[in-house]
Amino acid sequence: MKKYVILFSIFLLFGCLNQTDDTNQTTEKIVSASVQKTVKEISNSITDLKNESLIINASESIKNNDQCEKPVFTKYFVDPKYIMQVGQIGTLHGSGQFTVGRSYISIKDEFKLQKIPIYTPTDMVLTTGAYYQVSAPGGQYLGEPLPDYALNFDAGCGVEILLGHLKETVPDISRQFSVPKSDSRTEELTRIKFKAGDLVGYFVPGAGVAAFDFMIHDASVVNQFANNARQEYGQSDNLIHIACPYDFYTGEMKDAYYNLIGSVPGVENKQCGPASRDYPGTISGLWFLDKEVKKLMYDYSQEGNYGSLLAVVGDSDRVLIGTIGNRRSTFIYPNEPTYKDPKDVTDQHCYQLHPYNSPSQSEGYIFFKLVDEKTMKVFYGETGQCPDVFPVTGWMTYYR
Repeated sequence: MKKYVILFSIFLLFGCLNQTDDTNQTTEKIVSASVQKTVKEISNSITDLKNESLIINASESIKNNDQCEKPVFTKYFVDPKYIMQVGQIGTLHGSGQFTVGRSYISIKDEFKLQKIPIYTPTDMVLTTGAYYQVSAPGGQYLGEPLPDYALNFDAGCGVEILLGHLKETVPDISRQFSVPKSDSRTEELTRIKFKAGDLVGYFVPGAGVAAFDFMIHDASVVNQFANNARQEYGQSDNLIHIACPYDFYTGEMKDAYYNLIGSVPGVENKQCGPASRDYPGTISGLWFLDKEVKKLMYDYSQEGNYGSLLAVVGDSDRVLIGTIGNRRSTFIYPNEPTYKDPKDVTDQHCYQLHPYNSPSQSEGYIFFKLVDEKTMKVFYGETGQCPDVFPVTGWMTYYR
C-alpha cells in the first residue's frame, strides 16, 4: 500500500506542474521546491523498500541454508557380504596417470560372474549418465568386457553421488540410452527419483573391469592440495570437492565398510582417504613437469620416460607410483627392502623395481630427491640397482 501511495503522489505533483501560471513565479518556485523535497522523500522510500526486500531475501537464504541438512545414508549400496576390499579415495587411477576421488570396490572371487545388486544409499535423483564400451582387457583375468554405465545422482544439499562401472541398470535408466558410445562422457538424462534402498542396477565381476566405483562430490568440502590451481584450472575440479562416501553412514553400517578398507583384515583405525595426498616437505602427492599451470591436469602426455603428471602415493597396502618409463604403474609393498611411505621421505629415497610377482629380480629403480616444498628431481633407471647417491645427470624436474 505504501508503494502505491508514493506513486500516486508523484502523479498528482507532476500533473500540477503542467498547469503553470507564467504570472505566478512565486507559486512555481514553491511548487518546485515542494516537488524536489517530495521526490527526495520518494527516492528514500523506494530505497527503503529495496533494502527491506534484500533483507527479507537474505533472511530467507540464511533460513534455507540453516534448513539444508546433509543426507545420511541409511541403506547399503552393496551388501558387504559380497565385498573383498574397499579402496581408499585419493589413490592411483588404474591408468597410473593421476589420483582419483572414487573408492574402488572389488568383489570376492566366489561371486565372480554373478550379478551383484547395487542400491541407492539414500533418497536421490538421477541427473546425468553415460553408457559406453569398455576396451578389451587383453587377457583372461578381467574376462569378456560388457559395456559400462556411469550414473550421477543429486542427493541434495550440494551432495552428488557417482556409481560407476555398472553393467546393467533398471529399465527406467537403461531405456534412456541406445547403443554404447566409445567414451564415458556423460549426458543429461530424464530425472528419476529414487528412495533409499531402491535397486539401481548390477555390477558383474569379470566382465571387463576389476571393480566398480562409489564417489561423492560435496560442495561444502574444499580439499587442500599443495597448489590448488592445478585442480581448479579449466574447472577440472574433480578432486577439490571429493568426500569419503562411507562417512555419510553411521554406526554399524559405517563400521562394516570401514572394516573392508584395504586388503589386511583386522587392522584398527583404518582411514578412508584423504583425497589429497600432497604433504608439503615430502615427496608424497601430485607432481608436474610444467612449472606453471598451463593445461588441465588430465591432459596427460609423456616426455621420454617421464609423464607430465607423476603421482607418488602411499595407501593402506603399498606405495603407488604413476606412469614412468614403460611401466603403467609401480607398486612397492611393505615386505620389500626399499619400501617407505612417501610422506615419510623428506630428503631423498630410491625405490628398487622388479618384475611383477618376482621381488628377487631387479628391473631398474626410481630415485626421488626433494629440492624444496615445490620442487623435486626424479631419475628413472631402466636397469640396475639403486645407487648410493642421486645421479648427476639424466633426471627430470617436477613441480607442485
